[in-house]
Amino acid sequence: MTVPGALAYLPAEVDTPDGHLDDRYGAFLEAAVMAAPLPDFGVRGEPYPALGALVLDADAARSLVRATERLARVFARATDAAVSEPGALERFGFPLSFIDMARREAPGVLPVLGRFDFVRDPKPWPGGDDSTGAWRAIEFNADTPSGLREMVSLEPLVRRHLPQTLAGHLPMATGVARRIGSAVAKAVAAPLPGGRAIATVGVVADPAYLEDACQAVAFARAIGPTLARRGVHVTFGAVANLHHRGDRAWLRDVPIDALYRHAAIEAWPGTAAWDAMAVATDAGELRLVNGLRGVVAQNKGLMAWIWGRRDDAATFDADARAAIRTYLPPTTWVEAIPPVPVRPGLVVKQAFGREGAEVAMGTDLDEVGWDTCVRWGSYVAQARVPSVPSVAPLPTARGHVVTQAWPVVGGMVSGGRWAGAYARLGGRVTRHDARWCAVLSPDRATRSAHAPIRTGA
Repeated sequence: MTVPGALAYLPAEVDTPDGHLDDRYGAFLEAAVMAAPLPDFGVRGEPYPALGALVLDADAARSLVRATERLARVFARATDAAVSEPGALERFGFPLSFIDMARREAPGVLPVLGRFDFVRDPKPWPGGDDSTGAWRAIEFNADTPSGLREMVSLEPLVRRHLPQTLAGHLPMATGVARRIGSAVAKAVAAPLPGGRAIATVGVVADPAYLEDACQAVAFARAIGPTLARRGVHVTFGAVANLHHRGDRAWLRDVPIDALYRHAAIEAWPGTAAWDAMAVATDAGELRLVNGLRGVVAQNKGLMAWIWGRRDDAATFDADARAAIRTYLPPTTWVEAIPPVPVRPGLVVKQAFGREGAEVAMGTDLDEVGWDTCVRWGSYVAQARVPSVPSVAPLPTARGHVVTQAWPVVGGMVSGGRWAGAYARLGGRVTRHDARWCAVLSPDRATRSAHAPIRTGA
């Protein structure tokens, strides 16, 4: 059920010739809630996971891996350069307390987990060098990206419940838990500055945000076995459980040596959790598994920074410059945009926005709205990518409905290397109510496409 230029979506109905798609879905959903965990299976009453999959052909799958890894190198280099550039982080909107901590982190550290959100452009771009695919990265989630839970737990359930439909198709997330566990193990392998070996990693989330809490549980589960084999314990708690006693950080009543946050950092400054993190890291008694540079990497102001330096050989080497031209839509701060005629081709985004919040099509903003974005100084304008919708039977609270949906494919990266994919199907702007679905390929495209990534230009 596709239209020309759309990604192929394979639904459950091939496996249900009697038409009982909703019955098959109910069994899948019940299994998913328990396995994931997925207590947030409904968003405002509407189901979140779909029983189906986007299937990429071999060329599209291989080019997705290539795009993800090339862009990981671009963003790693850009993050380090922007952190050291006077005034750049202030322009992105970061407070001085954050900037000071970010600048004290070691450069060249790649996120243990990140996700590029790609859309499929039906037409090639001038100047691009990837003739096998037209993936465009509309943003990068490098601090607390979602998707690991779904890839580890839901994708196998989709394939189990659709044995006929998906026969011969291979998952693009095989081994993701092992890869993430290995990346965290590498991040905590060296002792702390004082010589103490890292014995306990704390994983924290804000329980007020159910999805974040569940993603954090999945993350702790994923890294636990790998770390346990190295004698490292993983403990889980709420952000409010993080405090310090002297120079040590504690999570509940457990002293921790390393911290992974699965909670938005924007609300942390001024809290006990921020103080605990700052005191312990300043003293060399705590290592941040996902450091603050990941927050810089996902700030949409960095995309404008990268685009403004796309031809700068002093910042980016030849491959990085080609990757920028191939995969990134032109992005700039809104105040640099000329008058009205060009706005229909733009998407306006808040630099700190998450889950599609504060995203608007240029055509939806009147002059007052546009001037407000300019006055606030925290919005970027990005060239809109003309992606093609897929036609898919998606679950609703009243049963499945065949509808148009615009796929966004998440290319996951760990330590600069490919780590899997998943997709969300939603409206023209992907928001929190988009449906999740698996991403499969007939080709074994899960292998990393390049040698280990180095962050120097």
